[in-house]
Amino acid sequence: MTQFRGGVNVIDPVEAGAVPSKGVFMRERVELIAGPHMVRLQVQMSPYAQSETIAVRALSPEGHELAKDDVCVGDADAMVRLDALTLKFHLPEAQEITFEGHASANVSTTHLRFFTQAPVGEYERNEDRFNFYPGDIPHRSLRFLVIGTTAVCNANCSHCPTNKVYSRTQAKGVMDMALFERIIRELADLEFDGTVAFGLFGEPLQDPHLAARVEMIRSLCPKANISLSTNAALYDAAKHRDALAKIDDIAVHIEALTSDVYETVMRPLKVRRTFPRAEQLIADQAGRVHIVSPVHRQNIDQIANIKSHWEERGAGETEFIALSNRCGQSPNYDNLALAPTAVGCGPEMVITELVVDWDGAVLTCCQDFHRYGRIGDLRRESVVETLASASRARVRRLFNEKRWNALKACAGCKLDSESAVKTVVDEKLAVLDEKRRFSADQFGFKGAAKRVDGGILLDARNLASAIGLRSRARRGATTGPNRRLTPGNYLVKFDLVDLKQDPGGGITLDVTDGSNVLTRHVPKRKGPWEMHLDVRPDAGKLEFRIHVRGARLWFCGVTVERIDLTA
Repeated sequence: MTQFRGGVNVIDPVEAGAVPSKGVFMRERVELIAGPHMVRLQVQMSPYAQSETIAVRALSPEGHELAKDDVCVGDADAMVRLDALTLKFHLPEAQEITFEGHASANVSTTHLRFFTQAPVGEYERNEDRFNFYPGDIPHRSLRFLVIGTTAVCNANCSHCPTNKVYSRTQAKGVMDMALFERIIRELADLEFDGTVAFGLFGEPLQDPHLAARVEMIRSLCPKANISLSTNAALYDAAKHRDALAKIDDIAVHIEALTSDVYETVMRPLKVRRTFPRAEQLIADQAGRVHIVSPVHRQNIDQIANIKSHWEERGAGETEFIALSNRCGQSPNYDNLALAPTAVGCGPEMVITELVVDWDGAVLTCCQDFHRYGRIGDLRRESVVETLASASRARVRRLFNEKRWNALKACAGCKLDSESAVKTVVDEKLAVLDEKRRFSADQFGFKGAAKRVDGGILLDARNLASAIGLRSRARRGATTGPNRRLTPGNYLVKFDLVDLKQDPGGGITLDVTDGSNVLTRHVPKRKGPWEMHLDVRPDAGKLEFRIHVRGARLWFCGVTVERIDLTA
């Protein structure tokens, strides 16, 4: 996938002399090949910004507008829309294209967080909004059947809506074999060669018909891939070995190694009972089992041990994933999340996936435990009718228009920043070197901050020279992320890869609550630098500030780790 990332000039419109009504906060020229293109930009503004229209556009070498996307900050879903500004255009020949960002009133500081470009048709799974399948033949795009053949689960994980008091009124059962057979036969008629995934809101090993279902898929859809997600606590070799031997990929959900954490987040499962069964499952199904673990505050210090423990016992590559708030339905997400981010799926989520619960209900999302997003019923309609239904087309259109707030199941959806989780995992596994790639979506930029491959380059002198403002070098530039932390004791690490400063210049590292400086450090050389932070119960959102005055530095990131989790 051809991409252009980073190296983006961030221009302060007022200080650069731009007209306020047409303030330019971003301008970048990129050489593109001939053909169709998609560009995604993420823009950051203060959550307190007044009504203002943010627009991004692509311009030809002659200055003609090729594409434009905009959003009014006064809209209810504006902050989510700013995360997914999208441009689509076609170039008859290779040429240099100019991308510009404009703020209509220029009343709030506006920052470009992320810019990426790719030719249309090239698909990468984590670039959802670059993939637009044709909707006129919907069944040909179906790649995943996520099927919950049972809604009964033996676990009551702390961040999962299953088995909670407020969800106990929902009907639970096991999918009728006649309904299951009809679904699989209709997939066979479509020559389905995608993936059938067992595991939705229940534990697949509690399904008494699991072996028969797997055999049916193998017989009717021989080209299909079969996967299964389980906590392994019910694994019985005599009962399950033969059926699971016909499954291509088995994911075992394990969130910790120590009993104090595991039995808290995955209650009422017990380490002494579950782990031997998981080890037996790995041995019986050699080469097809891997561990899946969502990363959160309670297991962050066990990441390396989880990986080594299970891989030494024969499991495949451990998969560490971002924690989801389950369409806003998770009871414990805020207490566990590391870097919660509002997210919105692209239209391919509806086009490529069919999510079916035990009673035939078709859902928009596999995280929608309360089933707010029902878009079909396979008890009353066929698979083809469901894929081509008006309700499904409506959801696809809303996703395409980025109107997630119009859907109850999507309006409150959050996911930990995947890049933040990757950074945490890589740090815990000690695979990052000094010049690791900076995760741009965690930070805002002001004035002198330029994003480059190695990190953020803060250079007040260069900006002052570029725009003729000598005072700017004396005033300095500030950047840094905002986070809301629960009360407790934390270790804050600022990673400064390189530092050069003029006489009288310097760097100040602060953690503030908006009014008061909670802790401060003034480094004289490159870091990392560590500071202890005590967060009080009344603390609001904290800002981790890096202030540069008459100096130049490469800055790679801020790591915040709670150190009193045993208290």
